[in-house]
Amino acid sequence: MEVMVVLALIALIGGAILVLVNPLQQTQKARNVKRKHDLDVMRKIFEEWYTDKGCYPKPSDVCYDAPKNICTSSQFDFQTCSICGLETTSPVLKPYLAQLPCDPKHGAYEYVYQPRDSTISNTKSCSVDAQSAMSSACPEEFVIYTKFEYAAADYVDSDSVNSGCSRLGCGLNKSQAIAPTPAYGFDYVVTSPNKSSVSTSNRYYCISNGICNECGTDYKACLAQSGCTNKNSIYPSLNQCCSENSGACH
Repeated sequence: MEVMVVLALIALIGGAILVLVNPLQQTQKARNVKRKHDLDVMRKIFEEWYTDKGCYPKPSDVCYDAPKNICTSSQFDFQTCSICGLETTSPVLKPYLAQLPCDPKHGAYEYVYQPRDSTISNTKSCSVDAQSAMSSACPEEFVIYTKFEYAAADYVDSDSVNSGCSRLGCGLNKSQAIAPTPAYGFDYVVTSPNKSSVSTSNRYYCISNGICNECGTDYKACLAQSGCTNKNSIYPSLNQCCSENSGACH
């Protein structure tokens, strides 16, 4: 009995030391856990919505900001918008949810919602008014994106990897669509059951000798590259590396 008490005390002290040694990293991990929980809650609520209405929510049903048109080949494809129940312009989703979730660092981080109605995709010009583009839509699929915080360069979230995102690898490559898009840079997603896949990056870049260079097909490969001296500056697309490092691309 005494041995068990001693072992329990050692485990408790050890956990306290970890928090004290790196409180920032522990806090960031806790926020990442909340982000995953929030997205999972919304996925379940949106399925209930679909069961009742035969459609998933439109941007006006859940987003606090104006939707953005995402287009391919100058044709309207789908929209993205941001979810945060703390915003005064956020819709109320009762009786499904008292208040929509909000990223714990809202302002710097957002929950990005991407609904799609295939019956209107590629039937309208990209210049169609964003507010009216999906006003009568009946979205049959969705994706919700979130981004994590990383205090340590070698920290890898297993749920992020399992969702196919690796690190920062989910989203849309800017070269695939007319901006603005949810570019590569998201760590975790939830989708409707009929969403077959989410675009993921298979080319990562890092700064080597002041230049953006390809370093591998996933984040872990770049971590192992000796040329990637700054492990906190690894990017899931060349566009992102170039845009965040002035003069690194010619």
